[in-house]
Amino acid sequence: MIDVIGMGASSRPGDYPYKTIDAADSVQYFNSYFEKWRIQMGNLTDFYVLAHSLGGYLMGQYALNHTQHIKKLVFISPIGMTERGPDYNVNERWHDIFDEGTDNLPPMARQLFRWSFENKVSLFAGMRMLNRKVCASIVSKYIDPYMQNYTQMERDRAINYLL
Repeated sequence: MIDVIGMGASSRPGDYPYKTIDAADSVQYFNSYFEKWRIQMGNLTDFYVLAHSLGGYLMGQYALNHTQHIKKLVFISPIGMTERGPDYNVNERWHDIFDEGTDNLPPMARQLFRWSFENKVSLFAGMRMLNRKVCASIVSKYIDPYMQNYTQMERDRAINYLL
């Protein structure tokens, strides 16, 4: 089992231009990374792929370009992006949706969310900028209610995976 690079417990590549890359180039970047991995693993062919969420979308795109390598592709709750017309502006549309759903948030929180979207900074990217101990504490407070029946070691593993 592998994660999409930069997600979960996988490494975060230093050469990924996260502030300047567009969606199409990002998909190409991830797919070329996966292709390099496939070759390094012994030039795998005729293999099975089970892909979830964003990984489903990325592996779907990979499969379109590398059908000769994949025997079966299974999607579990894949996410996808659709083409928009030339006049579609994702920033304007997102601001409309954001403004409709965040009336009850303090103005400073609204500004922080808007800034993070415009600068392509995700929640996890922001957390990675913090001290690891602070991040672990925040994640722990979130997951503890859901993991009451798990051992401390299992909770720690979940926290490390999320960070």
